[in-house]
Amino acid sequence: IAWKNAHIGLVTVDQSANMRLDTVMVADNHIGISLNFHRYATDLTHRHYAYNVTFLGSTDASTCDASLECRALGEDDTIGETCNSVMGSNWRRVGLMGTMVGDTAKLCETNP
Repeated sequence: IAWKNAHIGLVTVDQSANMRLDTVMVADNHIGISLNFHRYATDLTHRHYAYNVTFLGSTDASTCDASLECRALGEDDTIGETCNSVMGSNWRRVGLMGTMVGDTAKLCETNP
């Protein structure tokens, strides 16, 4: 269960393996699930599977004023005082952010 995260409930970055999500619930997150794969441009064999996954947008837990504003962290805003989301402040809840595949890694460990 990933519940009431200011930014992303479940995330993987520079993933190279196939993934299986099983019995997952995301609720009241800014972005519920975001899957990022690091693959060569010609490698289209990656797969992700989802079984018994539940997305809940804004539930009764999101009634306080702080829950209604985007508080995603950013490079220069490590506290989350403003909205630094790639989705922007117009979108409060996004269940599944489309899978992103890139041949340039985001993490330093993958790009020495």
